[in-house]
Amino acid sequence: MIIKTSTGVLLHGTLAKDPEIRNAGQKQVLKFDIKVHSVKNAAGNWEGLYVQVNVWHGLEQWDGMLQKGDYVTVYARELKADDEQLYRALT
Repeated sequence: MIIKTSTGVLLHGTLAKDPEIRNAGQKQVLKFDIKVHSVKNAAGNWEGLYVQVNVWHGLEQWDGMLQKGDYVTVYARELKADDEQLYRALT
């Protein structure tokens, strides 16, 4: 589920894979994908909408806590261009 508000975006869904901590220069970032929407196409196959999330602050509290399949809710300030195009396709 994607809810766009005047101050940001609320994403709710399941983790598509285990989160990873990666180095980004001198900082670290926690990266994971959320499956926010599923729909059956005309051929009867399931298609999903995924949004990539990057967490830059408070990584210690999340490290090892999340795993594939967990339900999560994320509040973000913005969606990048590719994500916004997918968002418009849903509305």
